[in-house]
Order: sequence, then C-alpha cells, then structure tokens
Amino acid sequence: MESPIKLFPDSIFTVDDAGEVALLHAPPRTPAGHALRWGWLVPLLAIIATWNLASPGFTALLFFLLLSYPLTAVILANWIFPATLYQAHFDDAGLHLAIGHAQDPTADAQLFIPFEDITALVTLDHYRNMGRYGTSWFRSYIFQTKTAYGRKPHVQINTKRSAQSVHSVLQRLARLPAAQHIQLPPMVSIGNPPSPERLRAEREERQRRLQGEV
Repeated sequence: MESPIKLFPDSIFTVDDAGEVALLHAPPRTPAGHALRWGWLVPLLAIIATWNLASPGFTALLFFLLLSYPLTAVILANWIFPATLYQAHFDDAGLHLAIGHAQDPTADAQLFIPFEDITALVTLDHYRNMGRYGTSWFRSYIFQTKTAYGRKPHVQINTKRSAQSVHSVLQRLARLPAAQHIQLPPMVSIGNPPSPERLRAEREERQRRLQGEV
C-alpha cells in the first residue's frame, strides 16, 4: 500500500441493527470527573445547613449557584479535559482505530480489526433539516464483524467528509488483496436531501437574512 487509507472520523462507537449505540470504550472516571459529577451537592447541602441561619441574600446566592451548576460543569469540563481526537485508517492488514487527545492520541482506546474479521462495510449518507439552524450532512461507515468489539455487534464511524470522499475510500479498499471478501453494498441515503437548485436557493435566503434584507 502506498499510503494508509484515512477515514477522517468525527466519532467512533458501536451500534446494533436497531440503531442503538454504545461507547467503544468508556475511560475510567478521574477524581476531577467525580468532582464535576457530584459538585451540585455542595450548594444543595449548604442551602439545607444554613436555611434558618443565613440571610435571604446568601440563600438566594446558593440557589443561583445550584441552578447554574450544569452550565458551570460544562464550562469547567471543556477547560479541564482536552478535546477528544478520533483516528481511523486502513493499512494492508486491517482497520486501525484510536481515541484520545492531542497529547496522547491513544489515551482512551486503541483497536485493530483485521480484514479477515470484517464481513461487510455498510455506508450511509445522512441528511437532516434543522429548520432555521440550517442542515446537517454526514456519512457513516458501519463495519459488520465476526467478533464484537464492544457492547454492540458493529463498529460505526461518522465523518463529515463528502460522499465522493467515502466512495474514494471504498474504491481503494476494494483494490486491497486482503479485503476482497468484504461486501461493499451501495451507499444508503437517510433523509430527503434537497435538489442542488433548492440548496442554492436556501443559501441565498440565509444570506439575505444575514444582511437584513428579509
């Protein structure tokens, strides 16, 4: 192989035939993770302990801290924990997967699926219309394997790469000698994508709204 066949994943997980998903790997919760999970108890216990002792202003502050804790926890988690980095590529022997972060790309999971264990590769083209928030378009690779590599029987990789990019991956995969037995059915479209003319009209409409013309 001249170079690895990269899949450019945005997420990697396991999935069953009903579409229910599960994490490929759940990393152990760190002390910081436990603190963020149960941190809401601190203002709650403070409210209970000082209900008849504290001033109304202090009690109101504790209530505010309690109600705002979910947002605070999200902000702290994004600051404390590095962004997740997903990697996936084929070589001559099979599929290599890694989940981690920039400092340690395999911190959360590292997995190898040999070609002989892959029976079929199903590809999906997802389209979602989210109204005024625009549209979401992504593609999925679903690997059907003889061995389960998680709580669900199949491994799914989502990517924001174009359908043409996915077709290119499948064409290169089909030329590998070790992958000749893998079934590669045509890509399945999910949703009802608009025509190119309608997409162009929607873009022009959004542009007019941004400019205040509508």
